[in-house]
Amino acid sequence: MLNKLTILFTLALVGCTAASDHKEASAPPSADVASVESLSLPEGFTIVEKQPQGYFVRVASSERASVSTIQTIATSLDGKFDRIDLCTFAAHERGDEYASIIDGKLYDYVNDKITTIK
Repeated sequence: MLNKLTILFTLALVGCTAASDHKEASAPPSADVASVESLSLPEGFTIVEKQPQGYFVRVASSERASVSTIQTIATSLDGKFDRIDLCTFAAHERGDEYASIIDGKLYDYVNDKITTIK
């Protein structure tokens, strides 16, 4: 429990900006998201929310990503966003993420672990 509180506290320190709107996972990408479409995300992954100044991006897929897929996503989006949230299409609202990538570390909320991915 203490580790989960530490992770939540860390994320609270990182901060969270208000979304201009919530996009449904099945909705087509907006012009805001289209600006990062050229990034090579693994097949089956879609950007469902993005903060325009590069603060964070929310990436969703039908299933949870494997460790190697998370590394691919981290490499693809490296330097473009301060935080990358990973979620599923079924649970893609803020707070539903199963993992986040922040400053080269993977915050795995399901297994309550923080590991370096670089």
